[in-house]
Amino acid sequence: MGIFLILNKLPFFKNYINYKINSILANPMGFAGGKLQIWKILEKKLSQHCIENKVPLNKGEDMVKRTHDVKQVYNVEKSNNDVLQIDESKLIFNQRIEPNKHETFEELMNEFLEWWTVTENHSIETGREHIKSLRRMKNHPIYPVNWFDLLHQIEQIINQLYYMDRFEYRESREQEDNPLYGRSQFDNFLKAIDVFGRANGIHGLRRTVSPYLHLKNIPKPRLPNMPTPPVINKLIHYRYSKDEVINAEIKTILAFGFHTGPRPSELTRMRVCYIDDRNCEAKKREDKVDNPENWVPIDKPVMHSHQQPSVKKNWIDLHRKRLIEKLSISEEEDEGWLFPDPRTGKRFKSSKTFYKWLCSYVKPVLKEVYPDDNYDFYPKIMRTWCGIATLIRTKVETGNWDIREVKYRLGHDDESNVTEDYVRCAKVLYKRHKYDWFRAVLKFHPTSKRMQRLMKKENGEDQKKDARKLTNDENTPSEPESTEEKGSAPVGI
Repeated sequence: MGIFLILNKLPFFKNYINYKINSILANPMGFAGGKLQIWKILEKKLSQHCIENKVPLNKGEDMVKRTHDVKQVYNVEKSNNDVLQIDESKLIFNQRIEPNKHETFEELMNEFLEWWTVTENHSIETGREHIKSLRRMKNHPIYPVNWFDLLHQIEQIINQLYYMDRFEYRESREQEDNPLYGRSQFDNFLKAIDVFGRANGIHGLRRTVSPYLHLKNIPKPRLPNMPTPPVINKLIHYRYSKDEVINAEIKTILAFGFHTGPRPSELTRMRVCYIDDRNCEAKKREDKVDNPENWVPIDKPVMHSHQQPSVKKNWIDLHRKRLIEKLSISEEEDEGWLFPDPRTGKRFKSSKTFYKWLCSYVKPVLKEVYPDDNYDFYPKIMRTWCGIATLIRTKVETGNWDIREVKYRLGHDDESNVTEDYVRCAKVLYKRHKYDWFRAVLKFHPTSKRMQRLMKKENGEDQKKDARKLTNDENTPSEPESTEEKGSAPVGI
């Protein structure tokens, strides 16, 4: 700013600036591309006044050379019609699949799966779900789709989906009295069609097909019958099996899952090396976001407690070693999965297999212990519960609903509609349970005086002390009070 004021006093500088402004307004295109080379003019003028001038790093000749290098790297060549073409045979990653090179449907799907996982960098499980939808459409008895010639099969796709909507799902809708039956299945079909179209270089297939179906919009889901902290406390301390290893694994999965809120695929892909016990953090691999690695903080009792089903003390250091020894797996054969299949010691085949195994233990307990409440337990209940508990914790500690904490813990890229649904549910549940859910889950005794004091207080000063007692941290020294005057921070910081 000071240099500009000095230059502004010089008469030649004012005249030069006015001249250049008029030149740009008269001929805007002549200013582009470095034709005027203003830096050379400024170099001569400013050198007379002992002002250091920095010459641009790249001149026009260097930019032409760099453009030529880019063409060589990406193998871009000009055709006779001056249209840039890419030689796909020399690319490392195939930008699209070629159905004509394959003879069977399975070979085509293998190439599609490779394109989905390597070129698009998405999860293999999602790709397999798309292949299931494509195979079902291929084997339709009346309107089968030939995926080797997608460009001429768009009408066939529309006819098949229209027939399924009007006839195949009609009987099921009448039996279950649900007019939206099959809506989620159509979403899966449309997603698979759109992805396979992009793999063939055809974009926007979903926007082309969906207007012909006239599908009904799915209304907002009802408020889930969310298990309260006493129910979660009962689940993580229940004896599910006589086998101590299986019993410990189920308890640890529930304690860890409700506390960190992983997706089903993330929980099955957790490894032992993803646990940082020193800093009380866990790394989650998230394929649906731009940043696939997210370090989530974990409360100390969930990581190190001896009395709770903790991740480090009770599972990794004790029962997981017993599981490996029971299955006679050596250290070299151990794949390092945090929650392996107790029947094989390896990773669960899929997230559906994992939750089918977990629900076979948890759902009967909910029906037995809480027959009248009818609590929900589905694959993403732990993730939804964690998002709501995070909002309630921020409300208790700061008095505000902080969506940023939910994004950080659950790994959302932006403030999507999902976080708004979390706020909607949290506002209803907070009226019934105005205390920190995470801490209450770990040691919930409704008849104890400590728990009763915590449930009565909303935002009291002694709530942190009571919460510390609930998490077996009674001997934790309290922080010394500062002699400095305490100032209130601005709202929103």
